[in-house]
Amino acid sequence: MKTLILPNQGTNTDILKIICEEEGIRTIDLSVSKLSEPSLVSARIVVAQKMMNVDDDQEIHCDLLSFAERLVAWHLNGKLPEEAVEYLPISGIDSILGMIPLAGGPKLSTVAIPNPEYALIKNWCCCLKKKIIKLEINSTNNFLFDPKKIHGAGLVMMNYPHYPSGAIAEKAWLTELCSYAEKHNIRIFNNASSAALAYVPEACTLTEVAVNFPRLSWAEAYSAANLIGNDAWGIGSIVGSPNFIDDIKAVRNKLGADQVSAPLAVGVMAVLKNDRVKKEIGSNFAKYRQNVILLWDILHDGGIHLCLEPKSGLCVLCRVPKYAFGKQAIDASGFNDLMAKKAGLIGIPFGKKYIAYSAAAVNVAAIKNDIVEAFVKADVCYEY
Repeated sequence: MKTLILPNQGTNTDILKIICEEEGIRTIDLSVSKLSEPSLVSARIVVAQKMMNVDDDQEIHCDLLSFAERLVAWHLNGKLPEEAVEYLPISGIDSILGMIPLAGGPKLSTVAIPNPEYALIKNWCCCLKKKIIKLEINSTNNFLFDPKKIHGAGLVMMNYPHYPSGAIAEKAWLTELCSYAEKHNIRIFNNASSAALAYVPEACTLTEVAVNFPRLSWAEAYSAANLIGNDAWGIGSIVGSPNFIDDIKAVRNKLGADQVSAPLAVGVMAVLKNDRVKKEIGSNFAKYRQNVILLWDILHDGGIHLCLEPKSGLCVLCRVPKYAFGKQAIDASGFNDLMAKKAGLIGIPFGKKYIAYSAAAVNVAAIKNDIVEAFVKADVCYEY
């Protein structure tokens, strides 16, 4: 009997969609977590121009270095840390996640990750045969793990603002985490891909706090996708302590991987320099927020128990009911299967107790009646 390296993670939502289509079920797909709108025209124009002028390798190299720093500066509202940090342009955050534990070298044996986990991080740790410390996150602790629970790890890998709960990290929590990690020589990596979609002023990035801990080894990754409005523009930047960034660079060079598109980087920089386009980005963010709030209201009115009001991102996280359609839901995957096959509604299972619904790729107002009808059919119940 074969032993799988990767854990069984239930029915993939893409497979679930195929099953529904084969059975003639019209789907309401709230499982797409990435933006897929047409990218900003101004950015596309600059890219087209750059593609016609890519002869100067030195110019391209300078473009990438400028892009990496400028993207981070935009997310921090220009408040660049005065302390020594380094930057690294990347083709996308997901594409470099495996390099983060590799940058710890053979001495890194244990990685601490939030649980329920971001599956891609867990899969990489399993493939690299790293021991995993599960940091429990739930609605009781507002999806913020206890910083002291990272004890025994050599690396923490997390993603705040948190997907899919919409939870944010605040300065006090990050300060406690950085203090503990510095004292115990534990590295911290944060995937801040949703940082641009933080809707409240108290949201804080790792960078803003970590720069105050000179002996801490840390890195934080940012993405341009949410600025441009399309995940195809997933190029990004990592900022962090020089020792961690140098180790990531070394891994990337050895693998010969992660080639960054200079034309896309130049397109992003042009957007960040244009005040008119920046207003357009702000308008888009307001629209995303309204979409999420409307989805929240619909789910609440449909009898779904919501975990916390989203303070970031594009998802609404819900508690899984005990029963739906007169049947026991069992867990998140089981409930998602029931909703898909009996009402066509597909969400994102998160652990066993939670399910998220995403407003990233849909016009919630246009499908409001369909969502309402799905939950009327489901007749969900949280009591035994």
